[in-house]
Amino acid sequence: MKTLPPHEWLIIALLIAILTLLSFATFLNKNEMPWLEERKQELHEDLIQVGIKGAVKQTGIHELKRGSTLQDLLDIAQPLPEADMHQIKLQAKLRNNQMITIPQLRWILVSVKGAVIEPKSFKVRLGTTLQELSSRLAFLPDADIEKMQKKRKLKDKEEVIVPVKKIKRKKN
Repeated sequence: MKTLPPHEWLIIALLIAILTLLSFATFLNKNEMPWLEERKQELHEDLIQVGIKGAVKQTGIHELKRGSTLQDLLDIAQPLPEADMHQIKLQAKLRNNQMITIPQLRWILVSVKGAVIEPKSFKVRLGTTLQELSSRLAFLPDADIEKMQKKRKLKDKEEVIVPVKKIKRKKN
């Protein structure tokens, strides 16, 4: 059996001594620096975890600073073009372990005819009112536009007929 030369034994002994000293120093540092553990805890408490799903590019759990708003989360999650942001309150404060769902826009089909220049079908957002639709129409001169100013919501596959003004006749 071959034995190692003395200089190689010396190198091995030095490596073992260095590893022992490093281990001992790490043990001492943990016991002598409790402020470091406290600071780590403070940093962890300054963060909240909030989940987001739905019509966004980056779904999942995100870490944000305590006091962050929904706008801060959306800056990270990146809403898709089809995200329905009408009911979203961007300045709302987020809470730890909160789950946010960004809904997708829903569309309905409405056809328009009657006293309009060009009768056609429209794809409009669910919740669109008759009044909002009328702002997209070109009416004939005799159209009764007042009847189109209602705030009722349109239904899918609804047929909207724009009425003609009734002419009042004078009685003789």
